[in-house]
Amino acid sequence: MTTSKPRPESLPPSSPLKKSYFHGACAEPLSGKTIGEVLEHEAELYPDRIAFKTHEFNEEITVKDLHLKAIKVAKALLRSNLKKGDLVIADNVTDIEYFSLYCGALLVGMIFISMKPRAVFIGRTHLQDALPIYKQYSDSLDSNIPLVFVNTNSETFQQDFLHLEDFLDQGKEITNEQFDRIKQQVSIDDAAVLFTSSGTTSDQDKSACVSHHTLVNIAKFGPAKNYLEESSTGDLPRINVAILSPKVDDAGALIAPIRCLVTRYTGVMAPTTLTSSPDSVEIFMTFVEKERVVVDAGLPFQLIHSMNSPHRNKYDLSSLKSGNLLGQVITAKTKAKLLALFPDSVTYFGATEAIAGCKTSLTYSTLEQRIHTVGRGYPHCEVKLVNDKDQVVPIGEQGEICVRGWAVFKGYYNDDNLTSQAKSLDKNGWYHYGDIGTMDETGHVTYIGRKSDCVRFKHYGDTVYPVKILSILEADDRISCSKVVGIPNDEVGDDICLCVEPKPNCTVTEDELKELMEAKLIPSMMPDYYFIFDEFPRVGGRQKVSIKDIKEYVVSKLKEMKNKD
Repeated sequence: MTTSKPRPESLPPSSPLKKSYFHGACAEPLSGKTIGEVLEHEAELYPDRIAFKTHEFNEEITVKDLHLKAIKVAKALLRSNLKKGDLVIADNVTDIEYFSLYCGALLVGMIFISMKPRAVFIGRTHLQDALPIYKQYSDSLDSNIPLVFVNTNSETFQQDFLHLEDFLDQGKEITNEQFDRIKQQVSIDDAAVLFTSSGTTSDQDKSACVSHHTLVNIAKFGPAKNYLEESSTGDLPRINVAILSPKVDDAGALIAPIRCLVTRYTGVMAPTTLTSSPDSVEIFMTFVEKERVVVDAGLPFQLIHSMNSPHRNKYDLSSLKSGNLLGQVITAKTKAKLLALFPDSVTYFGATEAIAGCKTSLTYSTLEQRIHTVGRGYPHCEVKLVNDKDQVVPIGEQGEICVRGWAVFKGYYNDDNLTSQAKSLDKNGWYHYGDIGTMDETGHVTYIGRKSDCVRFKHYGDTVYPVKILSILEADDRISCSKVVGIPNDEVGDDICLCVEPKPNCTVTEDELKELMEAKLIPSMMPDYYFIFDEFPRVGGRQKVSIKDIKEYVVSKLKEMKNKD
């Protein structure tokens, strides 16, 4: 047995950094393949390798069969008069068909998943309420380009929908020559998927177009470790990677399959009942035990719930080595505990518009850096921290986190104006995250908070980041999550509001919060108001806390208080 090469990483700087600029130098080149070319290459090299499996339906598909099925899907889409750049959606397709539909659309340059599609694949668990919406949208289209409806499961067949078998059969009219000609027109720079912003930090929903180039290189440079050992006969062991159902995590279900193809791991789609809720933690542990999951490519919440579960010792979780730790979500205290249980876990930092921002490294990050930072820039990407004048700040000084390179999105779908704001010429290719951090002399970035959360405290007009308040609550075992919001007030600048979400079966009072703050903060930094939530409003499959909804709630409560006065 010979161990495969380790995953390529950004090299450390040759000398300690003095300015907050890091270039991800790497000896391993970027991939120049489209997703279709990756699939074709893998089908030639390891045709019998199990590419994907579903836990819920106990289905498997080899790389060879996935490639053949994807070609059938692509030809059927072309036969249905769809073309490069058209949008395709899979509505709750949670079985093995999901992967062939996904790859098939991308083979011929179509864009997967959007709310304004040209083709809709309806799965086993689709919402009946969605069907009239699709119908209404179809009726609004030009009659010359009808919407294509395909039912992927005969048990839930809808009238006026094509059976999947009949749909695929239509593709036989597309010759191999026609297919090859169209496939060759697909570029690495073409949009492959749309990632829709969940609206946690903005009032405006946005759909970011992400290219083949970005997805393939995230798959190449993102994974923490290479667990494969290839035998002398060329066989590969099976390394199972957990993929959350697209019903639960629409973004992860677009990234993880490409990651599995590139890394040659087997993607196992989790059951649709596995969500981010603590209530499904035993579903997660049962899933990990049965499938012998090595890498969890989903959200970090189930790792946390498993770690805290009183029933954890009932399950064999010894196979699970690595998970995704989201830099903006998990506290250092929690990360330290997770790394003790799942030692190869990596912290990732990114956004809808630039998915690959920073990541920690098993090779070049110390344990302290893995716990307290969000890592360094990806290979062949640049990361810098700038002040309000767009000047790179010295090491250790706070600045806005920016990234430049292949990780940055193509643009917002059908919105040139919004795209120009995010990628204007004066930014010279840099994407500004709107997040504040500090960089150390090795290029590791410590996340501080959202730039938009920076508020002026009353009387003094001081600028203070919420982390100065929130850090006080990190050690409080009663607090699950906390946020600080600033509500404009003409008399004082901003009303500073501390909002907390206690852990289940825990209570905390406003007076207790005030005592904590008074013991640690100077008067000018003290919050003006305290709000205790039963549960924070959350949005999207990743269950991000919605600052917008919190602000709306706080504003309404402040109005009630002032009306009473």
